[in-house]
Amino acid sequence: MTGRFLTLFGVTTVLVVAIVFWARDIGIRERVAEVRMQERHAVARVVVGATRDLAGVATDVLVLASSPGLQHYLDSGTGWLRFHLAAEFETLAAHARVYDQIRLIDASGLERIRVNHRDGQPQLAPDEDLQDKSGRYYVDGTLSLEAGRIFISQLDLNVERGEIELPYRPTIRVGTPVRSERGHAAGLIIINYHGNALLEHARSLMAGAGELMIVNPGGYWVLAPDPADAWGFMLDHGRSLADRHPDVWAAAAAASSGAVATEEGLFVFDTVRLREDVLLNAGGAGPRVAAAPHLQSNANYWRVISFVDRNTLFAEGVMTLREAAALSLGLVIGLGVLQVSFFRLAQRRRIAEQASKLAHDRLVNAVESLPSGFAIYDAEDRLALCNQKYLETYAATGTAIALGQTFEDILKVGLRRGQYPDAIGREEAWLSERLARHRTPYGEMEQRLPNGRWVLVRERRTSSGEIVGDRADITVLKRREEDLIEANRRIEEQADDLRQLADDLRRTGDEAEAARRVAERANRAKSDFLASMSHELRTPLNSIIGFSEVIRDEIFGPAGTPEYADYAGDIHYSGRHLLGLINQVLDLSKIEAGKMEIRPAPLDTEEVIRDSVRLIYERADRKNLTVNVAFAFPVPTLLADESALRQIMFNLLSNAVKFTPAGGRIDIDVTHPCAEHLLVTVADTGCGIPQDQIDRLLQPFERLDNAYDRASDGTGLGLAISKSLAELHGGMLEIASTLNLGTSVRLILPVYLAGDSVECGVGLAQGAPDRQSG
Repeated sequence: MTGRFLTLFGVTTVLVVAIVFWARDIGIRERVAEVRMQERHAVARVVVGATRDLAGVATDVLVLASSPGLQHYLDSGTGWLRFHLAAEFETLAAHARVYDQIRLIDASGLERIRVNHRDGQPQLAPDEDLQDKSGRYYVDGTLSLEAGRIFISQLDLNVERGEIELPYRPTIRVGTPVRSERGHAAGLIIINYHGNALLEHARSLMAGAGELMIVNPGGYWVLAPDPADAWGFMLDHGRSLADRHPDVWAAAAAASSGAVATEEGLFVFDTVRLREDVLLNAGGAGPRVAAAPHLQSNANYWRVISFVDRNTLFAEGVMTLREAAALSLGLVIGLGVLQVSFFRLAQRRRIAEQASKLAHDRLVNAVESLPSGFAIYDAEDRLALCNQKYLETYAATGTAIALGQTFEDILKVGLRRGQYPDAIGREEAWLSERLARHRTPYGEMEQRLPNGRWVLVRERRTSSGEIVGDRADITVLKRREEDLIEANRRIEEQADDLRQLADDLRRTGDEAEAARRVAERANRAKSDFLASMSHELRTPLNSIIGFSEVIRDEIFGPAGTPEYADYAGDIHYSGRHLLGLINQVLDLSKIEAGKMEIRPAPLDTEEVIRDSVRLIYERADRKNLTVNVAFAFPVPTLLADESALRQIMFNLLSNAVKFTPAGGRIDIDVTHPCAEHLLVTVADTGCGIPQDQIDRLLQPFERLDNAYDRASDGTGLGLAISKSLAELHGGMLEIASTLNLGTSVRLILPVYLAGDSVECGVGLAQGAPDRQSG
């Protein structure tokens, strides 16, 4: 009896101990699974939030880069354009308070405009604070991109004048290149996104979850449990997650998401991917994102990591060893205690099941809350999950969209019920093409629905073989595209009207002489009217130029037919040409109406003249012209209107290039004949001007009557405007020329705006200088 009891007691003891410790192990696993699921949701919130934040910045960069006057300002440096662009930057900075800096940088790396966000207000940096950023990785990386693409830097500390800024200012730089009309890199737009805003947003999304860490692709913390451990890759202290927790970093580097349990606790991680497809899904716009140049092409990411320490992980719901021993002893002593223990175990299981069901319900609710149709097909291509929006999108297919149905069966039912209008008449071929694209998903495709709406289809295959897809409604974008096509047609009609108007003007040439006396009396009223109508004339043309540039560059997607993009390019060129013509007419009208104001300021004369030469250098190079610039030092600082002086120099240099045959020479000499005046001479070896036409060419709308002038564009306003601008400065413009030898134009300006005449021996000799081509 005693032997039996002891045997039974021994067996019972072994069974009870085994069951208790088995139950403890289950409790540990369930607790870990529950915490892992909670932390995965929290980390996913941070990933989605960060991705959407960056997508918004990318959209703002593209909007700034599409400003109609941006390219023209980078090419010409026109002052009023700079003022307008700076105002746009300040408005955006005031609205988006998380933008630390908004900058326009030219192709040489020099900051042209910078708006800082300081003390809660946008501040335009003065010219003397603008810096040379050439050689910085984000400048070179952005300039190397195609137009319309986006550069995103790593998250690092802001550097000013070669030093890390104190206090530390975490920064993400988002930029896009600005291309000239010929496709060359003219500059770039850069927004410095305040990294602290992103980090604070991440912390708020992790509220109530584990300890948040963010790690760059090198394994360094940018957000660490101990702030002193952050930024090791810039501060050279060497502390990193890769060194501190090598097993965790090895797992995070090998997979985009997952969890690692160590002796210290549980690490759960996910990835913020700075890739084109991720930002497209998050932002709803169309930025194309390039990796930072110092990162591998597949390593432009941040790992978001949540850490739950061991004490917190097992703080509730898990038996300790002492509790398990006590429970085993109690179970051996009496079946009552055993029954209570089993009840507690069953209760824990129910809690775990409820938690699992709650997590599943949360997943379903999250999918249902998506604004687009969403579906998951399993590894056997059967429908595993979809939301109501997906069912509404394919309403004609109806009840055939059911869990467990294959994608092919659903497509076949939809074809029979007219779900896919583009497949009508070619059903078999369409079905084969659609199945091939579904099973090997790539890129995006547009799909027309029978109700006239459009969806953007995006699918990708997971590592486990499932296919995840969403259907975003793009009907509004398609209708905007149609509106742009209609606008293009109206622009063409307006262009026809303008050509007809030009024909009418030519036909009325004989009547012009009879109306000349009346026109002279109306000239002043005309000038006043045109001067006051500057905004009304330029604004519609800027819209035409801007919209045609959008169509030409296909910013919102393909134009449909390549000819449309070509036509848009023609419209853009014609609009720019007409805008230049109107600008010249308006400038002349302002001068004649006495409304042209000059704003004199001290100028670096040599810099202005060299910039002007650079603007015409490409055209001169195409004609194999030699361009020489000589300065007689010292070159004085000129008190003049910079925009006016640039316009005068551009007009003179453009004429020299236009009327000088291939292989000729252009000489620009800058001298300082006396303390009061500056003399700029532009001499060419061109066709020359007859003596009896020189005075006529200084009048508005007068052109040379020769083959060179007839074959070139022009209004006959350039010399007249240049002469008037020189006289507004108290100076003068004179021309000397000899047929078939060349022309010499002399611009004489007082160093200071004073006096009514030019003296000190700088009068112009008759005839062009005798020189040989060199």
